Amino acid sequence: MNIDFTYSRAMRSADKLDRLAEQLSRVATGSLESCENNIRSNWESENSQMFCSKSQTLRDKITREASDVRKVASTIRKVATDMKNAEERARSLATVK
Repeated sequence: MNIDFTYSRAMRSADKLDRLAEQLSRVATGSLESCENNIRSNWESENSQMFCSKSQTLRDKITREASDVRKVASTIRKVATDMKNAEERARSLATVK
């Protein structure tokens, strides 16, 4: 298999994961936070506090998941780079002999 093709495909996959992580972060810090603020402003009851508490828990979980997705993307990049370098080194050693 072509090293550059495999490397490029891995990098594209990592980029997609980064975009997904960014979307998750926007949901957590944008949509859900805005929703909570609207609920706090317009719904005055014990249930609204419970809802916002659960929403905060969900936001925290989404934020952690986004961070984990970014870590996976970073690991993919590192492994792909290491593999590409190792294969190129092996190829250069094989042609020297």
